Amino acid sequence: MLTLNGRLGIRKVAQKLLARLQSTRDAANTQSIEIPKRIERGPTDILRALASTVGKDPTAPHFKYHDDPYFIPTSNRAKRTYALSREAGRRAAMWIRQEHAELFTQMTADPIIKDFLPRAVYDENSKVTEKTLHDAIRDAQLSDAVTIYRLLKKDGVSLKTKQDLLELLCYYNDEEPTSDQFPEERWFRRSLQNIKPKWKSNDIVDELFESLKNEDSAIATAAYNALICGTAKYLQVDKAWYLYDECLAKGFPVYVRSFNNMLRLVQFSKDAGDQRLTFMMDVLKTMSRNNVRPDIGTLNAALQLSTLLKCPEPGRSVALSIYKEMTNAGVEPSLGTYFYLLTIFCRTYGPVSEILIDILDRLEGKELEIKDPQDLFFFVKAMDIARNHLMNIDVGHRVHKLLLTGKNYNLIGENYMESIYYRHYLILAVQSESIDSFIKLYDTLVPNIYIPEPDVMNEILLAVEIAGASMAENLLPQLWSHMVMFEHTQREHLMVHILQIMHTTCQPPSDSVANTQYADIAWDIWNRIEGQRPGYTMAVKWNAEMLGNVTVLLIRGGYFDKMLTVLSYLTEKQGVYTGILSKDQLDTILNACLENGHATAALSIISYAANNGIAGAGQMGYKLITTLSLDSAEETKLVNLVGKEVLQLHLG
Repeated sequence: MLTLNGRLGIRKVAQKLLARLQSTRDAANTQSIEIPKRIERGPTDILRALASTVGKDPTAPHFKYHDDPYFIPTSNRAKRTYALSREAGRRAAMWIRQEHAELFTQMTADPIIKDFLPRAVYDENSKVTEKTLHDAIRDAQLSDAVTIYRLLKKDGVSLKTKQDLLELLCYYNDEEPTSDQFPEERWFRRSLQNIKPKWKSNDIVDELFESLKNEDSAIATAAYNALICGTAKYLQVDKAWYLYDECLAKGFPVYVRSFNNMLRLVQFSKDAGDQRLTFMMDVLKTMSRNNVRPDIGTLNAALQLSTLLKCPEPGRSVALSIYKEMTNAGVEPSLGTYFYLLTIFCRTYGPVSEILIDILDRLEGKELEIKDPQDLFFFVKAMDIARNHLMNIDVGHRVHKLLLTGKNYNLIGENYMESIYYRHYLILAVQSESIDSFIKLYDTLVPNIYIPEPDVMNEILLAVEIAGASMAENLLPQLWSHMVMFEHTQREHLMVHILQIMHTTCQPPSDSVANTQYADIAWDIWNRIEGQRPGYTMAVKWNAEMLGNVTVLLIRGGYFDKMLTVLSYLTEKQGVYTGILSKDQLDTILNACLENGHATAALSIISYAANNGIAGAGQMGYKLITTLSLDSAEETKLVNLVGKEVLQLHLG
């Protein structure tokens, strides 16, 4: 039962709501309500909006790796292996599903997800329709489409379906495309920019073309253009030019994409620059006569050809002329356009050009989209220009900021191109900035985004060496742990470099804790080199300088017993390594032996000096005999090494 106060409270609330509704109705009478237009939303738009509010954590591994310390890759090889192993498991599951389709009859998904179903198998007994062929063409299932077409030939196939099949076969060159279910396979695939594909002759393609080229103008035109694009794309040069000329002679329209492919084919038709230029201008004039409007493919194909001309002239003048004319015709340049302009204007042995700065002024802050396959090469080229041509870290930072704007990172290309990009960026930064600023950048990128190659790590070690002993004490332990993780311990020049830094260039004070850290690193290097697999082709080979540096570092760190292990190798296996120890290294080892009262080790050092003709063996013998008490056998051995007269001379 409600109390009186409760009833009065409810009544007041109701009165307020009625008053508010009345005021809303009165406002609606005087002012019309504008209902906003419905915005189409995708199934993941809410997730994308939420993700945009969270910054990227550079210390976290990519989501494709298990978030477990034992399964987070720490080298380029491990990254590739882990990612592709996951997809290999997916391939194995798909194979089992395909081979044993009878076991997967339960349909739990609603609506049904076709990619989760076994792929249909067609043979001569299969009942198929033209719709089945349409579905195979739509899903880019080349082998199935060809099989279905053979089954339907006797019943007849419509001209439109034949044209669709011809375009499919010409586009993929009779090769099954990589499925969208395997993104890592595409990501880790080596760039195919310099690999020239070859056209595969196919009787089905010839049959389809012959059946279509004699039909009415529209059908014949589409057939000619499809085959022109296919043969040109896959470098069937003579056939492509023959079809192009035949199409023009018959008065059939040539599509803009066909002209674009023919422009890219000019470089394989003529060798001389002036002949290529003439050929290119002929194709462009033919486009103009036929009222074919150029697009971004036309612009980029013409600029690609301009990169093969001599620079600075006529390459630059031709490129500027084409760029100006195309943009005046309404063609909007893409990143691929700027890639070719950078290639033309920023030659290795040409004059310095600041065109990249002008391009960045135009693009900065914009979210870009791909318009041409060559767009994927822009960021790698831009960072290359910033490093090797302009040598300007500010430009490098601007390029990287543009890459991180919006979804522009999708334009980095694939794994190999990403590695080249960051290689240029880190080397530019380490050569241009202070070591403190560089390490901040290094920590944001390494190891989850980028793993430095050995050459990059060598540049970093050089920067640490220049920065001095105090900076080396802070950074060398971290860098060594990274070198171990990145599998750089099999690179001899890196082992030599880091030992030299610890031993000579950045030697810490005698009371510094860095001596122990350096000794630990030196001992780790010793164990790793000694533990190499016999016969390994990339095995690191000792030399005297490396062994001497390891020995001295162990002495400075207080590891005398470990030093004796290395000393035994030095004195007993002189034929295995190259070079000899320096006099300073020998003196340091001898003094450590004397301080620890180890006469046998001291004698082995004197023997090493005497046998290798190093001056000062007598003085070293004098220091031994005056510091330690030797038995008769040891005295005899010392006399045999340096000579009685030399020893008496030092004894006075």
